[in-house]
Amino acid sequence: MNDTTMENFLRMAPAPTPPTGLRERLIDGIRLNVTKARRAEIGAVSSNFRLRRWLAPLSYAALTMACAAVIAVQTHQLAAIESDNEKLRALTANLPILREANAEEQRLRMANEELDRLRQDNADIPRLRDEIAQLRAQLGDLADLRVENQRLKAANKSSAAPPDFFAAAQDRAERIACVNNLKQIGTATRIWANDHHGQYPPDFISMTNALYSWKVLLCPGDKARQINSWADVAGGNVSYQIDATGLTDNDNPNIVVYECPLHHNFCMLDGSVQQLSEVGISRCITNDSEGRKIFTPLSR
Repeated sequence: MNDTTMENFLRMAPAPTPPTGLRERLIDGIRLNVTKARRAEIGAVSSNFRLRRWLAPLSYAALTMACAAVIAVQTHQLAAIESDNEKLRALTANLPILREANAEEQRLRMANEELDRLRQDNADIPRLRDEIAQLRAQLGDLADLRVENQRLKAANKSSAAPPDFFAAAQDRAERIACVNNLKQIGTATRIWANDHHGQYPPDFISMTNALYSWKVLLCPGDKARQINSWADVAGGNVSYQIDATGLTDNDNPNIVVYECPLHHNFCMLDGSVQQLSEVGISRCITNDSEGRKIFTPLSR
Protein backbone atom coordinates (compact mmCIF):
# COMPACT_ATOMS: atom_id res chain seq x y z
CA MET A 1 0.00 0.00 0.00
CA ASN A 2 1.51 3.26 -1.08
CA ASP A 3 0.99 6.72 0.15
CA THR A 4 -1.65 7.62 -2.36
CA THR A 5 -3.74 4.66 -1.41
CA MET A 6 -3.44 5.49 2.23
CA GLU A 7 -4.40 9.10 1.59
CA ASN A 8 -7.45 8.05 -0.42
CA PHE A 9 -8.45 5.56 2.21
CA LEU A 10 -8.27 8.26 4.92
CA ARG A 11 -10.31 10.61 2.81
CA MET A 12 -13.01 8.04 2.58
CA ALA A 13 -13.21 7.77 6.40
CA PRO A 14 -16.29 9.35 7.98
CA ALA A 15 -15.80 12.80 9.61
CA PRO A 16 -15.61 12.65 13.44
CA THR A 17 -18.49 14.11 15.29
CA PRO A 18 -17.49 16.39 18.28
CA PRO A 19 -19.17 15.80 21.56
CA THR A 20 -22.19 17.80 22.29
CA GLY A 21 -21.43 21.09 24.11
CA LEU A 22 -17.67 20.87 23.46
CA ARG A 23 -17.61 24.16 21.66
CA GLU A 24 -19.51 25.95 24.38
CA ARG A 25 -17.27 24.52 27.03
CA LEU A 26 -14.17 25.56 25.11
CA ILE A 27 -15.54 29.07 24.62
CA ASP A 28 -16.46 29.33 28.28
CA GLY A 29 -13.00 28.13 29.22
CA ILE A 30 -11.37 30.67 26.94
CA ARG A 31 -13.58 33.47 28.32
CA LEU A 32 -12.81 32.41 31.88
CA ASN A 33 -9.09 32.39 31.23
CA VAL A 34 -9.27 35.66 29.42
CA THR A 35 -11.31 37.18 32.23
CA LYS A 36 -8.92 36.02 34.96
CA ALA A 37 -5.87 37.29 33.06
CA ARG A 38 -7.63 40.54 32.30
CA ARG A 39 -8.68 40.86 35.87
CA ALA A 40 -5.09 40.29 37.04
CA GLU A 41 -3.85 42.80 34.52
CA ILE A 42 -6.55 45.26 35.46
CA GLY A 43 -5.77 44.70 39.17
CA ALA A 44 -2.08 45.31 38.56
CA VAL A 45 -2.86 48.40 36.53
CA SER A 46 -5.31 49.58 39.17
CA SER A 47 -2.75 49.05 41.96
CA ASN A 48 -0.10 50.94 40.02
CA PHE A 49 -2.57 53.71 39.31
CA ARG A 50 -3.59 54.00 42.97
CA LEU A 51 0.08 54.01 44.00
CA ARG A 52 0.89 56.67 41.46
CA ARG A 53 -2.20 58.63 42.40
CA TRP A 54 -1.21 58.73 46.14
CA LEU A 55 2.53 59.03 45.58
CA ALA A 56 2.42 62.77 44.74
CA PRO A 57 0.20 63.77 47.70
CA LEU A 58 2.25 61.63 50.06
CA SER A 59 5.49 63.17 48.77
CA TYR A 60 4.00 66.66 49.08
CA ALA A 61 2.81 65.86 52.62
CA ALA A 62 6.25 64.50 53.61
CA LEU A 63 7.95 67.57 52.12
CA THR A 64 5.46 69.84 53.90
CA MET A 65 6.10 68.12 57.21
CA ALA A 66 9.86 68.37 56.71
CA CYS A 67 9.55 72.07 55.89
CA ALA A 68 7.29 72.58 58.90
CA ALA A 69 9.86 70.85 61.14
CA VAL A 70 12.66 73.01 59.74
CA ILE A 71 10.54 76.14 60.18
CA ALA A 72 9.71 75.12 63.76
CA VAL A 73 13.39 74.59 64.59
CA GLN A 74 14.33 77.90 62.99
CA THR A 75 11.47 79.66 64.77
CA HIS A 76 12.71 78.28 68.09
CA GLN A 77 16.25 79.41 67.30
CA LEU A 78 15.01 82.85 66.24
CA ALA A 79 13.02 83.11 69.47
CA ALA A 80 16.15 82.25 71.46
CA ILE A 81 18.17 84.81 69.49
CA GLU A 82 15.49 87.45 70.04
CA SER A 83 15.54 86.69 73.77
CA ASP A 84 19.33 87.07 73.84
CA ASN A 85 19.05 90.30 71.86
CA GLU A 86 16.52 91.66 74.33
CA LYS A 87 18.88 90.84 77.20
CA LEU A 88 21.76 92.50 75.36
CA ARG A 89 19.59 95.56 74.65
CA ALA A 90 18.70 95.75 78.34
CA LEU A 91 22.37 95.49 79.30
CA THR A 92 23.31 98.07 76.66
CA ALA A 93 20.63 100.42 77.96
CA ASN A 94 22.07 100.08 81.46
CA LEU A 95 25.68 100.40 80.28
CA PRO A 96 25.98 104.18 80.94
CA ILE A 97 24.51 103.65 84.41
CA LEU A 98 26.95 100.81 85.06
CA ARG A 99 29.85 102.92 83.82
CA GLU A 100 28.78 105.79 86.02
CA ALA A 101 28.43 103.45 88.99
CA ASN A 102 31.87 102.00 88.29
CA ALA A 103 33.37 105.50 88.05
CA GLU A 104 31.67 106.44 91.30
CA GLU A 105 33.02 103.29 92.94
CA GLN A 106 36.54 104.11 91.73
CA ARG A 107 36.19 107.66 93.01
CA LEU A 108 34.98 106.43 96.40
CA ARG A 109 37.83 103.92 96.59
CA MET A 110 40.35 106.66 95.84
CA ALA A 111 38.64 108.90 98.38
CA ASN A 112 38.89 106.14 101.00
CA GLU A 113 42.57 105.66 100.23
CA GLU A 114 43.03 109.41 100.48
CA LEU A 115 41.25 109.44 103.84
CA ASP A 116 43.48 106.62 105.08
CA ARG A 117 46.56 108.62 104.13
CA LEU A 118 45.11 111.70 105.78
CA ARG A 119 44.41 109.70 108.95
CA GLN A 120 48.03 108.56 108.97
CA ASP A 121 49.21 112.13 108.50
CA ASN A 122 46.87 113.33 111.22
CA ALA A 123 48.24 110.62 113.49
CA ASP A 124 51.73 112.10 112.99
CA ILE A 125 50.62 115.66 113.74
CA PRO A 126 49.95 115.15 117.52
CA ARG A 127 53.35 113.50 117.88
CA LEU A 128 55.03 116.40 116.11
CA ARG A 129 53.09 118.87 118.22
CA ASP A 130 54.33 117.13 121.37
CA GLU A 131 57.87 117.33 120.05
CA ILE A 132 57.39 121.01 119.26
CA ALA A 133 56.02 121.66 122.74
CA GLN A 134 59.06 119.96 124.23
CA LEU A 135 61.38 121.88 121.95
CA ARG A 136 59.69 125.16 122.80
CA ALA A 137 60.16 124.38 126.47
CA GLN A 138 63.78 123.69 125.75
CA LEU A 139 63.99 126.92 123.76
CA GLY A 140 62.96 128.81 126.87
CA ASP A 141 65.93 127.34 128.68
CA LEU A 142 68.11 127.94 125.66
CA ALA A 143 67.26 131.64 125.74
CA ASP A 144 68.57 131.88 129.29
CA LEU A 145 71.62 129.88 128.38
CA ARG A 146 72.21 132.07 125.34
CA VAL A 147 72.20 135.17 127.55
CA GLU A 148 74.68 133.50 129.87
CA ASN A 149 76.76 132.46 126.89
CA GLN A 150 76.87 136.03 125.60
CA ARG A 151 77.93 137.23 129.04
CA LEU A 152 80.71 134.69 129.11
CA LYS A 153 81.82 135.72 125.63
CA ALA A 154 81.99 139.34 126.71
CA ALA A 155 84.01 138.37 129.77
CA ASN A 156 86.35 136.20 127.75
CA LYS A 157 89.33 138.20 126.59
CA SER A 158 90.51 135.47 124.25
CA SER A 159 90.31 136.16 120.52
CA ALA A 160 89.10 132.64 119.78
CA ALA A 161 85.37 132.56 120.55
CA PRO A 162 83.92 129.19 121.66
CA PRO A 163 81.43 127.47 119.35
CA ASP A 164 77.78 128.41 119.85
CA PHE A 165 76.16 125.03 120.66
CA PHE A 166 72.89 126.68 121.61
CA ALA A 167 72.43 128.19 118.14
CA ALA A 168 72.74 124.72 116.57
CA ALA A 169 70.17 123.26 118.97
CA GLN A 170 67.76 126.12 118.31
CA ASP A 171 68.20 125.75 114.54
CA ARG A 172 67.41 122.04 114.82
CA ALA A 173 64.28 122.77 116.85
CA GLU A 174 63.15 125.39 114.35
CA ARG A 175 63.74 123.00 111.46
CA ILE A 176 61.61 120.32 113.13
CA ALA A 177 58.86 122.89 113.71
CA CYS A 178 59.15 123.86 110.03
CA VAL A 179 58.65 120.20 109.03
CA ASN A 180 55.51 120.11 111.19
CA ASN A 181 54.20 123.25 109.45
CA LEU A 182 54.77 121.71 106.00
CA LYS A 183 53.06 118.47 107.05
CA GLN A 184 50.00 120.42 108.17
CA ILE A 185 50.03 122.41 104.92
CA GLY A 186 50.31 119.17 102.91
CA THR A 187 47.43 117.59 104.83
CA ALA A 188 45.26 120.69 104.34
CA THR A 189 46.11 120.66 100.63
CA ARG A 190 44.95 117.07 100.21
CA ILE A 191 41.75 117.78 102.16
CA TRP A 192 41.07 120.74 99.86
CA ALA A 193 41.75 118.61 96.76
CA ASN A 194 39.41 115.90 98.04
CA ASP A 195 36.63 118.51 98.22
CA HIS A 196 37.42 119.86 94.72
CA HIS A 197 37.40 116.69 92.59
CA GLY A 198 41.14 116.04 92.84
CA GLN A 199 42.24 119.57 91.86
CA TYR A 200 44.95 121.08 94.07
CA PRO A 201 44.70 124.71 95.32
CA PRO A 202 46.45 127.44 93.33
CA ASP A 203 47.59 129.44 96.40
CA PHE A 204 47.56 129.53 100.19
CA ILE A 205 44.66 131.95 100.54
CA SER A 206 42.37 129.41 98.81
CA MET A 207 42.92 126.98 101.71
CA THR A 208 41.50 129.16 104.49
CA ASN A 209 38.82 126.54 105.21
CA ALA A 210 41.35 123.66 105.26
CA LEU A 211 44.17 125.29 107.24
CA TYR A 212 43.31 125.70 110.91
CA SER A 213 45.53 128.80 111.25
CA TRP A 214 47.66 131.15 109.16
CA LYS A 215 50.44 130.69 111.73
CA VAL A 216 51.62 127.48 110.03
CA LEU A 217 52.61 129.58 107.00
CA LEU A 218 55.37 131.27 109.03
CA CYS A 219 58.57 129.28 109.43
CA PRO A 220 59.98 129.56 113.00
CA GLY A 221 63.40 130.35 111.55
CA ASP A 222 62.09 133.23 109.40
CA LYS A 223 62.98 136.14 111.71
CA ALA A 224 62.59 138.79 109.02
CA ARG A 225 58.90 138.14 108.44
CA GLN A 226 55.71 138.48 110.49
CA ILE A 227 52.23 137.17 109.71
CA ASN A 228 49.38 138.58 111.77
CA SER A 229 46.28 137.72 109.69
CA TRP A 230 45.01 136.15 106.47
CA ALA A 231 45.39 139.58 104.88
CA ASP A 232 49.15 139.18 105.16
CA VAL A 233 48.82 135.77 103.50
CA ALA A 234 46.75 137.28 100.68
CA GLY A 235 49.53 139.79 100.15
CA GLY A 236 52.09 137.02 99.70
CA ASN A 237 53.73 137.51 103.08
CA VAL A 238 54.47 133.81 103.78
CA SER A 239 57.65 131.87 104.50
CA TYR A 240 56.98 128.95 102.16
CA GLN A 241 57.09 129.12 98.40
CA ILE A 242 54.82 127.21 96.02
CA ASP A 243 56.89 125.31 93.43
CA ALA A 244 54.05 123.84 91.32
CA THR A 245 50.41 124.75 90.59
CA GLY A 246 47.58 123.28 88.51
CA LEU A 247 48.17 119.79 89.93
CA THR A 248 45.69 116.92 90.26
CA ASP A 249 45.57 113.51 91.93
CA ASN A 250 46.78 111.94 88.68
CA ASP A 251 50.15 113.76 88.75
CA ASN A 252 53.42 112.32 90.02
CA PRO A 253 53.16 112.06 93.85
CA ASN A 254 56.86 113.03 94.13
CA ILE A 255 56.33 116.49 92.64
CA VAL A 256 57.56 119.17 95.06
CA VAL A 257 54.59 121.45 95.86
CA TYR A 258 55.91 123.53 98.79
CA GLU A 259 59.43 124.42 99.85
CA CYS A 260 61.09 126.17 102.79
CA PRO A 261 64.08 128.09 101.38
CA LEU A 262 65.61 128.53 104.86
CA HIS A 263 65.75 124.89 105.97
CA HIS A 264 65.55 123.11 102.58
CA ASN A 265 62.43 121.20 103.64
CA PHE A 266 60.33 119.95 100.70
CA CYS A 267 56.64 118.94 100.79
CA MET A 268 55.58 116.57 98.01
CA LEU A 269 52.23 116.05 96.31
CA ASP A 270 51.49 113.00 98.45
CA GLY A 271 51.84 115.10 101.65
CA SER A 272 55.22 113.71 102.73
CA VAL A 273 58.04 116.06 103.80
CA GLN A 274 61.76 115.57 103.19
CA GLN A 275 64.64 117.37 104.92
CA LEU A 276 67.61 117.72 102.56
CA SER A 277 71.07 119.13 102.79
CA GLU A 278 72.80 120.99 99.99
CA VAL A 279 74.29 117.70 98.81
CA GLY A 280 70.93 115.96 99.14
CA ILE A 281 69.26 118.62 97.00
CA SER A 282 71.77 118.13 94.20
CA ARG A 283 71.27 114.35 94.32
CA CYS A 284 67.55 114.01 94.96
CA ILE A 285 65.88 117.03 93.35
CA THR A 286 65.54 117.05 89.56
CA ASN A 287 63.27 118.81 87.05
CA ASP A 288 60.78 117.13 84.74
CA SER A 289 59.91 118.12 81.16
CA GLU A 290 57.62 120.88 82.45
CA GLY A 291 60.23 122.34 84.76
CA ARG A 292 58.63 121.05 87.96
CA LYS A 293 60.85 119.85 90.82
CA ILE A 294 60.76 116.07 91.40
CA PHE A 295 62.03 114.31 94.52
CA THR A 296 63.83 111.05 93.70
CA PRO A 297 64.89 108.95 96.73
CA LEU A 298 68.40 107.60 96.63
CA SER A 299 68.53 103.85 96.02
CA ARG A 300 69.98 101.85 98.86
